[in-house]
Amino acid sequence: MAIMDLFKKKALENPKSLIYPEGNDERVLKAAKYLLENKYLTKAGLVGNYLEIKEISKKLNFNLDNYNIEILDPLHSDYINDFASTFYEIRKPKGMTIDEATRTVKTNLYFSALAVRMRFFDGFVGGAVNTTGDTVKATIFCLGMKEDIKTLSSFMIIKVPNCEYGLDGLFLFADCGVIIDPISNKIVDIAKNTHDAFVSLFNEEPICALLSYSTKGSAKGTSAIKMSEALKIINEKYPEILIDGELQLDAAIIPEVAKRKAPDSHLAGKANVLIFPDLASGNISYKIVQRLAGAEAIGPIFHGLKFPANDLSRGCSFEDIIGVSVITILQAKNNKNEE
Repeated sequence: MAIMDLFKKKALENPKSLIYPEGNDERVLKAAKYLLENKYLTKAGLVGNYLEIKEISKKLNFNLDNYNIEILDPLHSDYINDFASTFYEIRKPKGMTIDEATRTVKTNLYFSALAVRMRFFDGFVGGAVNTTGDTVKATIFCLGMKEDIKTLSSFMIIKVPNCEYGLDGLFLFADCGVIIDPISNKIVDIAKNTHDAFVSLFNEEPICALLSYSTKGSAKGTSAIKMSEALKIINEKYPEILIDGELQLDAAIIPEVAKRKAPDSHLAGKANVLIFPDLASGNISYKIVQRLAGAEAIGPIFHGLKFPANDLSRGCSFEDIIGVSVITILQAKNNKNEE
């Protein structure tokens, strides 16, 4: 069974409602129709100009009246005063005025994120048009971070066909979408976030590797030292996490190579959670595996927010939006926030 088929099966057990800040994008409309028709969503929120969304849906032969869809135009919404008041209270300590808050919440990203914070919807999926930077900023400001997490990071779910490594070819790659060049303390947060996500999604033991061009000091450099320092902190702070580093990729996932390069490593080349030293290496690696090895790649998936929210690539297909939406539904199912 493809990994997405497994996720869809789980999502059907407890459908949720999602809001899409780019409701006038054809890909978003097609994904919303699929998710509603197949009972993954109880409701979809499409944010944008009402007439424009109706016109695009007509072109797609998508009769919005047949589905539980709410079209929300921030420029003409009865919710604006409440949203502005809430956002003002959040950002007042940073010097924001009520007028600035009102202007900000009339933008699609902030309006959508606040709709989740105020429990009108269970989760947020954006980024089909907006940049990751803008999407991250809106979700952090509006939704906030979980109490025990200081760093928002992301991970990719990777399923490599006919692969014996990882968990039968299944891996989480992090961070591939948010933090450009994390220092060692942020590497620690990324590893903890991704470890916990693996447990939540798969109910299996994560085996984590801190990746580098060096294995156990075989080469020098600031990147390798950073990963080695992160390992020390993780071992002290989270002794329950099964993790090792710094390791080259082959030493992390191939037992025979691990025996030669890192004979004392307790991973024995069995890592299924791969933590990269920077965004460039993580992002490039997942796209190489996706395009050249035909891997199933889902994400990037945010981890660390109080409420479920995720980002899309601006080059995403409507199938990609479906995939990220399904993961967001699962995150909503497991969200324990009681704010």
